Amino acid sequence: MKANTKYTALEILKEAGYKNAEDKFGKFRVVIGGIMGIVKPDHVVGISEGTKNLEITVGIETKIIKVLSSKNAEVSDGARETLDNDGRIELKRQEKIKK
Repeated sequence: MKANTKYTALEILKEAGYKNAEDKFGKFRVVIGGIMGIVKPDHVVGISEGTKNLEITVGIETKIIKVLSSKNAEVSDGARETLDNDGRIELKRQEKIKK
C-alpha cells in the first residue's frame, strides 16, 4: 500500500491479510482508516499523503498495515475499474478537455 493512492476496500482487506475478504462485506462491520459503513468490496478509499499506518477493523478484529510514502497521486487497477464503471474518471477527463 502506498500513500496518496486510491484502492478498493477489497484490495485493502486482502493486503491486511484477511482470509475470504470478499465474504466480510455486509456481514461484518468494516472500518478502514476511520471510514465507517463500508459494505461493498468496490468502495474506493483514498489513502492521504503522509499516512504511515492504516487501521482496518473487520467485526472486532483490528489490523494495522504500513503505508509507503508516495508523492505521486495514483489509482490502483481495482479502484480505476470501479471509478471507470461509475463514470467518474471519464467525467474528469471531459472537464479537463473543456478547459
